Order: sequence, then C-alpha cells, then structure tokens
Amino acid sequence: MLLIRQLFDPNYGMFTYNEKQRIFWFNIFSFESTLKFELIGILFGLAIFNDVIIDIKFPSVIYKKLLGLKPEFEDLKYIDPMYYETLLFLKQTTDENLEETLGASFEIEVENFGLRETVELIPNGKDILINQSNKHEYINLYIDWFFNKSIKQFFDAFFKGFYRVSDDRIFKIIDEKELELIICGTQELSFESLKEGCTVIDGYDESSVTIQHLWEVLAEFDDNLKKKFLFFLTGCDRSPIKGLGSLKMIIGRFGPDSDKIPCAHTCYNYLLLPDYQNKDKLRNKLLIAIENSEGFGLH
Repeated sequence: MLLIRQLFDPNYGMFTYNEKQRIFWFNIFSFESTLKFELIGILFGLAIFNDVIIDIKFPSVIYKKLLGLKPEFEDLKYIDPMYYETLLFLKQTTDENLEETLGASFEIEVENFGLRETVELIPNGKDILINQSNKHEYINLYIDWFFNKSIKQFFDAFFKGFYRVSDDRIFKIIDEKELELIICGTQELSFESLKEGCTVIDGYDESSVTIQHLWEVLAEFDDNLKKKFLFFLTGCDRSPIKGLGSLKMIIGRFGPDSDKIPCAHTCYNYLLLPDYQNKDKLRNKLLIAIENSEGFGLH
C-alpha cells in the first residue's frame, strides 16, 4: 500500500490526480519508462492473487479497458464533466453556423507540467473547423484520443503487467464495476460483520472484559477512526467485496495489563492486544497505535 501510494503521488509524475472527481489518470507526459507502468500492473494483479485491497481510485473506464471493453462517450462524464457537457452540447445543437459560433478546430489544448500545448486530432487539424457535418467525427476522434491514443504506451504496459499474474479467463464473466470492487473493495464498513468473523485466541475468549471493551470502543469510533483502525489492522481502509467479515480478524493476548501499545500483523489481520483492565486506557493506547501506524516513529 505504501509503495503504490508513493507511485501514484502526482509529484512522482506517473499519474495525475483530479481533485474534483477524486480519481487518478495516466499522465500522458510522464518521463517514466513503460517498465514502471508494467510493474504497477503487476502489483494490481498480485493484489487480486493475494486477496489484498488497493485504495486507489481509477475511473471505471480503466477497468473496462482491462476487460477488453471499448470506452464510450458517457465514460467521459465521470472524468471531465465540464468537457463532457461541452461535447454533449455540440452533439445535440442544430446551429448551422458552428464554424462562426465556436471557431474551434480539430485540435485540443493539453497541459504539460504547467505549459499549454496543442494536439491535432487529425493531420492539419488546426485548419479544419468544426461544423454540423463533421462534429460527430470530432467527438469520436476526441474520445478515441483521450481514452486510447493519449495513454496507449503507458496503459498497454500496465495491461501487460496486470495479465502477467492474472488469469484472463476469470474476467470473462464480470463487468468493470465488479472488477473494481475486487481490486479496490467498498467503502461500506460494517464492524458488526468484522466482529462476527473475528476469532480470539491466546488466553482471550468472547467473554473477556478486554475484548468486550475493544468492541465497545470501536463502536464509538467515527468513520474516520474506523478507517484508521482498519488500515492499522489490514494495511487498507476499505472493505473487501464480501464484507469485513471475510477478513477473518484474529485478536491475541499481548501479555498482561501494561503500557505497551497494541500492534498488528497486517498479513494475517492479527491484532495483538495487551490485557488492559480499563476501557479508557484501552481507547487511549489504541488511538496512539492507529494514529502512528506508518513509519518508525514509535519505540
């Protein structure tokens, strides 16, 4: 999760981030080699293979392309709503003087690390004005450029890496939304399901006071703290497609009451919890743990 988070940092230059839509997209001007995009595809494939959730938000059209499905005009709505509305107006208008009204040609402006550049959708596109007879051609060319041609080298590498560790036969019976759920999970967090699928060991049982206090504390957490606890426990703050009960959380006794902080083995969803005898102490120690679950700040 930490590796993917760094690779998707917009400052790294491989992906851009749309703040309004809260989605990532391939940076068409990235200087990174295609091999790195292939490696990211491998990471996504390995996540499925190992039943690990990745908290990265791609638009659904990326999962559609992974399944070999063709992007459509409507897919643009979820990435660039404003330009989608512009193209929708162009598609529906009956104005016979579009050349004068729009004054737009078969070229577009794109931002390259703060600089504006123009891209021709067809040869000599800057000299061809959009009108009623060619507007549908313009829209089709733009959709093909945006979803396919502009990101081709990077997406093809990502696609290659993904299928190096994934069996394409299992993806023939699902759609893009189901693939996204498999990879990214869901934001719906039911801690009751987490409790039902939990096992307590190493001196604890369901009636242990510390275990009862733990579930009471977790129930009092708001959504933000629940996500932090889930990240502390599993390495991701999203629920698998089958719900939190499928995580099979384990709670083990981490010695008697002490000042030790709870810790977790994220590979096994295993929470090591000291036998705190006070609920407030349990809450405070757990908060310290989940607020400092990355890096090496605690000793």
